[in-house]
Amino acid sequence: MSRAATGSHTSSGIASAAGTVRALAVAGVCLALGACAQSGTGPLDLSAPLNDSEAAAKDTRTDLAKATDTSGRAFAKEPRDPDKAVAYARNLKALGEKRQALAVLQQAANFNAGHRALNSEYGRLALDLD
Repeated sequence: MSRAATGSHTSSGIASAAGTVRALAVAGVCLALGACAQSGTGPLDLSAPLNDSEAAAKDTRTDLAKATDTSGRAFAKEPRDPDKAVAYARNLKALGEKRQALAVLQQAANFNAGHRALNSEYGRLALDLD
């Protein structure tokens, strides 16, 4: 008889635990939905990610242009510095101005014939333009 009593006690304990888990799951879903309602954008708002990615693309373009201007000024101050020439040429290449980047590397290569990074960048860009 004690086995039957233990078995029925265990099954009611499992049912009680399952009910508690269900209640916690429902409460969690309600909290999550409440948080979504407070954020102002619903789960089906598909325009928000598009606007964010468009804004990020515009920011990237302006950041790249700013970086190119900065590296260009640094290169203009020291046109014989191979590292500044490579940095400026890479930024120009990223902006799509490959011919100008090639001219920068060509000028710097005249002063730094043995610089490996400069020569490799110059060679890759020359092959890319052919």
